[in-house]
Amino acid sequence: MKKRTTLEAVIGLPANIFYGTSIPTCILVFKKMSPNKTTTYYLSMHPMILKKEKNQNHLSDAPSRTYYRHI
Repeated sequence: MKKRTTLEAVIGLPANIFYGTSIPTCILVFKKMSPNKTTTYYLSMHPMILKKEKNQNHLSDAPSRTYYRHI
């Protein structure tokens, strides 16, 4: 996989986004190898928490708009 793909983006998510997981997580986005592509984006979604509840946080749809604006 390493020879045929390149890391496109790392999206950091805040804690308590996934049920039963209280640690921060991240999403790695891979893309087929492009000879001209050398930039990897790091997007932190921590400030984009829409709503905090007792045991879980919720994100708005802003992360997807932010990612597509940067690629």
